[in-house]
Amino acid sequence: MTASVFTKRNLKGLQLHFPGSPEYERSVATGNLEYRYETPLFVANATQTSHVTAVVELANKLGKKLTMKGGGHSFGGFSNSLDGILLDMSGMRRVELEISKDDNNPGGIVTLQAGALWGNAYRLLVDKQINNYTIMGGRCPDVGVGGFTMGGGLCIFTRSYGMGIDQLKEATLVTVNKEGVVEKDLFWAIRGCGGGNYGVLVEMKMKVHKLFDNEGKVTSGKLVLRPAGNDETAVQELIGSIKPLHKANWPDALTMDSFWVCDTSIQNPLTMTFPIYHNGNKASFEQILAEFLPGSQLAQQLSNATIEEQYTLFLQETLPDQFRDDMLRYCPRNKTYNLNCSFVFNNDGDTIDKIATDMTKLIGKFRRDFPSSKSILELKLIHGGGKANRVETGETAFPWRKGVYFGHIMVQWTDRSLGKPMHEFFELSKTKLMRHSLEGKAAFINFTDRTLKESEYPYAYYGVHYQRLQNIKKVWDPLDTFRFAQSIRLPGITEPETSPRTQELGGFNQSLESMNSRWERYVLPDIGFDELVNAEGHSCASCSTK
Repeated sequence: MTASVFTKRNLKGLQLHFPGSPEYERSVATGNLEYRYETPLFVANATQTSHVTAVVELANKLGKKLTMKGGGHSFGGFSNSLDGILLDMSGMRRVELEISKDDNNPGGIVTLQAGALWGNAYRLLVDKQINNYTIMGGRCPDVGVGGFTMGGGLCIFTRSYGMGIDQLKEATLVTVNKEGVVEKDLFWAIRGCGGGNYGVLVEMKMKVHKLFDNEGKVTSGKLVLRPAGNDETAVQELIGSIKPLHKANWPDALTMDSFWVCDTSIQNPLTMTFPIYHNGNKASFEQILAEFLPGSQLAQQLSNATIEEQYTLFLQETLPDQFRDDMLRYCPRNKTYNLNCSFVFNNDGDTIDKIATDMTKLIGKFRRDFPSSKSILELKLIHGGGKANRVETGETAFPWRKGVYFGHIMVQWTDRSLGKPMHEFFELSKTKLMRHSLEGKAAFINFTDRTLKESEYPYAYYGVHYQRLQNIKKVWDPLDTFRFAQSIRLPGITEPETSPRTQELGGFNQSLESMNSRWERYVLPDIGFDELVNAEGHSCASCSTK
């Protein structure tokens, strides 16, 4: 297929990029070498809705699957395509904000095009110095708005206001049938179905909330803890000491994630980090600590680790700093292999105890199996619950409303020869921790797990809602144009879609060195707020080229 075929469409501004061009390479570059071979026939860069409509029509005529890339932040590599068409939405990133002037009805609406990153939305608050209102977006500013929201969306203040899908007021999609504001059944489905299943999201409107503190103050920080020694006993003691933080039923105003990182390239076996987000001033945060952790050392450590600041200052400095490591990890220049899976946990004492026991053993095995290998094992427990728990299960397509912690396991390595043992360790980790997930099956679609089987992912992501979602698929995507390895299937269609993957088990022989050219064009500057929101061409701002 040549470019001249498409010029007859005479669509001003629609750019098509083919393998070998810098624009193509920039769009398909990924920070996870597991998926570096999954490249499309061509990339279409849309800048307006008519471009999206034309590409959807073209995919149908060619009989090719269509993959959309908004932020490109897909753990399962689903923002890329093997032999299909990749629709890059990064040229559509307009954000508009309207704040209510009615004191009796505070709040507002933010309108976002699908190619925007959450950093674009946060920048609007910063530039206008709007301290009293919050936009319910992603923790990491370089996450795309569309997939995040349609998958559920865990925000820093989810516990205060609900998930991202609970803020959605209106969405505009292009489907194979038509384009326009979505109707009732489809609106239900896109609130929890994940991106790429029914059509192309081009714009959405979301509620904006007034912060709890009238002066727009929030309290945030990052508590970092390490074991006293380098042995397994010290690790066990540290993990045991922080259990109260996970078992506490904190007030809705407080969100406390935890990141458990074992990095075999350093001597210390475990680093535990607790990002803290309190929807209120420092005095109210101290009151919570006094009530839930009276007189404890942990309470003093949390107090020392946090500061009170204006919300816009938090957005501009604190939030990007907390997720600096994540932004580097998913940068295409990173050149690492990653495997990811997810869980949905309650925080009852028995569940937390079992997770702690299993993680202690897994960390010990990881250190023994991969000593000095520059490899990482990470468990993230993203704090949800609160108001999100009080939304009825059937109100949206998101099935796991009772979850309090959304777990995410990642193993990362750089030595290609470790592919097989890393996959084996990953499967062991997933098996151990999935026992404690809701119903022993629950996974979070925002943290996609490429290793879930065809028989597993429908219930893991969609629970009891899957059949209804299939029926909606039959109406809105009868030709199955929007399909990928873990998409919602048409009723009666169960064949798995296979795709090559970069791993020892996959039989690929191409060396890492021969793939280096894909990443050489990217320069890695220091990451700051401006770089996050001004990136062009690729969702990871640290990879931005002008």
